[in-house]
Amino acid sequence: MCNIVQSPAGIVAQGVALSWISPVIPSPNLLPPNVKVIRDSSVTFNILPGDRTFIDSSAQCGQNYCYAIKSEYEALKVADTLKRPAQITYSNIACAQAQGNLNPSPLTLFGVTNDTANFNVAFWSAPKSKVKGYTVNRYDAGGTVFQHSNETNNFEFTIPFSNALNRFCYSVGYTDSCGHFSKATPTACPVHITSAELKPGFIRVLRTDYTGPLPAGKITYELQYLDDKNEILETKSFGDNYDYNEDGRVLLSQKLRYRLRVLVNGADPLRMPLYSNISEIMQSVRLTYPDAFSPNNDGLNDTFKIYSVFLKTFEVRVFNRWGQMVYFSNDPNQEWNGQFNNSPVPEDVYVCVIKSADEQGNKTEQRGTLMVIR
Repeated sequence: MCNIVQSPAGIVAQGVALSWISPVIPSPNLLPPNVKVIRDSSVTFNILPGDRTFIDSSAQCGQNYCYAIKSEYEALKVADTLKRPAQITYSNIACAQAQGNLNPSPLTLFGVTNDTANFNVAFWSAPKSKVKGYTVNRYDAGGTVFQHSNETNNFEFTIPFSNALNRFCYSVGYTDSCGHFSKATPTACPVHITSAELKPGFIRVLRTDYTGPLPAGKITYELQYLDDKNEILETKSFGDNYDYNEDGRVLLSQKLRYRLRVLVNGADPLRMPLYSNISEIMQSVRLTYPDAFSPNNDGLNDTFKIYSVFLKTFEVRVFNRWGQMVYFSNDPNQEWNGQFNNSPVPEDVYVCVIKSADEQGNKTEQRGTLMVIR
């Protein structure tokens, strides 16, 4: 006896909804059947025992599909070694055109990160429904909404707006192949950081929270130090506060580049790492020198030396009260012993002029007085 496929009971979302009458088991020696739905003689869907309805959520709007029910019977065990052959029956064929009339379900996975150019990247998982296009909503601090349409089926979208100076939040919705819109996802806001040099050698980094759907667990933030090629030089725990202070940072480079990474239970919570924007600091040049020295060979302050950090080019000139230059050097490691033309200069107050350029080419000039004590 064949199963009977009734005419489609209705159209739900994008899929065709089927229902059928439970068949009469052909023989008392057969077990209840394993039921399968066959679409267009090629696609098979397994049905749970006892179910008499099926929604084909993979059907595309406007397409015609034909379905049949396949019932596979297994024989009862008559003896330990005796089993009758299984029987297979097919229903009649019922055809329908998929016509959606409900809004599709919202996306279940959504996050926002930053790339190395400080552009926000929204990403999400593919829904079960056939997608015509996605819409990414961007919200600024005042609540203004900007929409970016993405008519492809890519599962990530780089928003053409830098997040280096401002923080934005996002949500994503999509249009299914029937032309219906899903609800937008909950809003997600990437971490935004700023950094500043409060005084030479003292750096402060401030952060916001990441907001948006995340798996349950402890959220932590990892501070990353990057080079100019965005390679990670070092990582540290940012801690639970919203600021991170560094005093006496190792002076490897004048430019410092920071980034935060969001972790849940010590791991990336979504399919892409959740990064903040990259914040850069150009540390100030550090140039110090004494305002007096005593070149008398007593082993104490016998030479004049300039101490510098982040200098690329350097020139120092010392002039006496008549404007005569008595010392010149372009080597920051060179020390002046207080002599001019192989003779000691007299005890007096001299003018010191230092011209320099840092690692980024920024030029500075400093003037001061230098006392020579005999």
